[in-house]
Amino acid sequence: MKRQSTKFKWKGFLAALSILVALFILFAVFGNNPDDYAYDTSPGAARVNSTSKNYMQKPEAPAAGAAPTGEYSVSPADSYEGIGYSQDAAEFSEEMGDFTAPLDRKIIKEGSAYIETKDFDQSIAVIDQMIAQSGGFTESKNIRGNSYSADSLRFAAIVFRIPSEHFESIMENMGTVGVVTSSSTSGTDITDQYIDYETRVRNLKAQENTLLDILSKAEKLEDVITLEARLSEIRYEIETIENRLKNYDRLVQYSRISVDIAEVVETTQITPVARTLGQRVSTAFQAAIDSFVDYLKNFVIWLVYNWILLSVIIVVTIAVVIVLKSRKKRKKDKTQVAIELDGQDKDGLQDSGNEQ
Repeated sequence: MKRQSTKFKWKGFLAALSILVALFILFAVFGNNPDDYAYDTSPGAARVNSTSKNYMQKPEAPAAGAAPTGEYSVSPADSYEGIGYSQDAAEFSEEMGDFTAPLDRKIIKEGSAYIETKDFDQSIAVIDQMIAQSGGFTESKNIRGNSYSADSLRFAAIVFRIPSEHFESIMENMGTVGVVTSSSTSGTDITDQYIDYETRVRNLKAQENTLLDILSKAEKLEDVITLEARLSEIRYEIETIENRLKNYDRLVQYSRISVDIAEVVETTQITPVARTLGQRVSTAFQAAIDSFVDYLKNFVIWLVYNWILLSVIIVVTIAVVIVLKSRKKRKKDKTQVAIELDGQDKDGLQDSGNEQ
């Protein structure tokens, strides 16, 4: 009897352990659903989503004293077939540092930063103040809500443009928004391409004047029609290139900055890389403890969040176990009764034989 009781205890322990393991598996599979989290706080992921250098369809920078309206419709990498400008126009992108360059060069500046903060609302207010004081404008602002278990509670992706003369100071002051975990700056020199366009416009205008002079002297209707058709083509090319130059001026005048702001419980501590074996082991051990503690916290929160479903699963499991045990017990009782009846039959037969 004692052996049977010990056996039932072990079965109960194994059943409880199985349920616990099943809960951990459920948490591992469903607890990290990307839809439940506000945002992936990995700086790499944030930068991939927010530092695109596509200049197409961007809001046009405002003219002096005017509201920011219109669109940026030109990219430095665009080509215009049929205009005939030199294909040797050089365009390159490089890390600029402080962007020291001759004043006559056309540099399109861009920057990005990933920032962690405990005071999300204050950080957003600081960014808005920076944009307003520098005379810039916001292209886009996307703020995502919180998550019940993620450390990154809210996340904002902001893209804005500021006058290029304020670019360096704005990037240097990103630390006032929060803890900057990563940042980058770049510049695209479009000087050669810009000069190439200007040269092409001058040549086209010279052709236009020549054709106008010829047109004034033309006598045949056929010649007049041909000259006017060519003039129309040239004027279209001139207008197209001049619009492109204006867009280049806007891109140079207003630098583009993209900022990702993540609300966190604890900001990332920027520490020197461990060099000795002891430091590396200590760092790895501490990281393992922190990771385990975070996992347990998230697991507890997941349990609370899914308590209704888990309660149903537990009740159903207990009911199934009770039913199985009841059936097993009834079967065992039937077997025992059958054995006893069989024994009684044998005893009865034996007694009958003895009487005879």
